[in-house]
Amino acid sequence: MEKKIKEKGLQKKVFLVGSVPNASRFLKAFDVFVLPSRYEGFSITVLETLFADVPMLVTKVGGNREAVAGFDPFLYKLDDTEEFKNKLHNLLNDKDLRARAREVFKKRVLPIW
Repeated sequence: MEKKIKEKGLQKKVFLVGSVPNASRFLKAFDVFVLPSRYEGFSITVLETLFADVPMLVTKVGGNREAVAGFDPFLYKLDDTEEFKNKLHNLLNDKDLRARAREVFKKRVLPIW
């Protein structure tokens, strides 16, 4: 990933920071959160991202679908590069989509907690 980021000249836009203690405190600063897991249980990270009101893109594995209340714009098929690119573009550029995501979260997920 570091090599690709450098090849594309994205060092000032894409950051791979590794493990960060108490990382959830930084979520509000994200434009989008990506969790490209091959295997996932019920991710606490996804829930923290939902509560931070940050758009996300997560693979359709494990409990991710349930965690995002089945909101399809947040989900992509594992290893489907085109779907990932299209959905990431949409999340970054469509304010109405992000607003709908907040409404889905408030109606489907927040009442459970």
